[in-house]
Amino acid sequence: MKAAIAASKLSFTEQMKAIGMQPGNKHIKHRLVAATDKIARALRIGVGEPIVEISRVRLANNMPIVLETACLSAARFPSLADIDWSKDQSIYKILNDEYGVSISAMDHTIKPALLTETEAHYLKSKAGSPTLLSETIAYTSDGTPVEYSWSFSNGEKSEFYFHFQRVEAEA
Repeated sequence: MKAAIAASKLSFTEQMKAIGMQPGNKHIKHRLVAATDKIARALRIGVGEPIVEISRVRLANNMPIVLETACLSAARFPSLADIDWSKDQSIYKILNDEYGVSISAMDHTIKPALLTETEAHYLKSKAGSPTLLSETIAYTSDGTPVEYSWSFSNGEKSEFYFHFQRVEAEA
């Protein structure tokens, strides 16, 4: 899959639709867990506070391309723990529709890794295959962190294209 994604298309669902692919999800699990130090720092909550952790395989035209785990504050978004994630749900659409929260910025770190047996299983790939580990913190327009996630791409079925453009600030 090759795509140039507009900066305004921040959700996976929007990105797939923008390149003419049908987005989908395969639910793995969701649960309430205590925030680790790393997740607490990313979400600016206390260590041990409850978070909703949602793990799923992201699909493009029914092909598994990303294994994703998203973490959100259970105190801020209590209904997320009760949603049937086995249905094809967009986290960002639910945040917008139920909480009036929209994502306007992201910090995104990408680094190379190798798929484990478990990750390869969900991505229908081979253990030891190259992958990109992506870590993302999604923010509202006022800089409030909403989601911390990490994902593994299917290196055999993904290609990434980036276009950078300088935007000059007004004087």
